[in-house]
Amino acid sequence: MDRDLKKHGHWSHREVDYYHHEMGIRDWLQKWQHLAYQEKLTDYLRVALGHIVLDEMHSRYEYASEDELIKSAYRSFIQRGFGRTFFKEK
Repeated sequence: MDRDLKKHGHWSHREVDYYHHEMGIRDWLQKWQHLAYQEKLTDYLRVALGHIVLDEMHSRYEYASEDELIKSAYRSFIQRGFGRTFFKEK
């Protein structure tokens, strides 16, 4: 059943995992919108996206140091526009 799934990252995340993408994270946060303000949910969204970018960078490239990995992941995060994302209630 899992034969065609690609795994990546230190913890072998499944690439087809719905909650490992921006829309999946947003849908998951929608379930919790009654517990937090929009600003807090925006913070959660950005943290989750940052972890995804970091995981992708760690799994696909070799880095001389952890600092280089973090710098590269941060650049990718910004280039993808994730620094400007915000959570919007439906």
